[in-house]
Amino acid sequence: MTIRAGQLTSTEAPYDIVRKMRASILVLGPVLARAGEARVSLPGGCAIGNRPIDLHLKALEAIGAELEMAAGYVKATAPGGRLSGGRYRFPVVAPA
Repeated sequence: MTIRAGQLTSTEAPYDIVRKMRASILVLGPVLARAGEARVSLPGGCAIGNRPIDLHLKALEAIGAELEMAAGYVKATAPGGRLSGGRYRFPVVAPA
């Protein structure tokens, strides 16, 4: 499958679209990198169990994103429209 998205029409992934998708947080990074800003609804429930998104957010901050959480959304901005880059080491998460 090839998807071509020459132009973004929105930098927001609203609750109605992502509420059933636990992986909705994975939309935040690519949209932020491409558009310099992104607003994504916090993910919905998960049948597998609790899977926090804090590691994703810490990684985005490590590469230069500025994050704000309000009204059930994560808003990310890249200062100057670009991420600076950086390093982040994900910790090993022990099974529950």
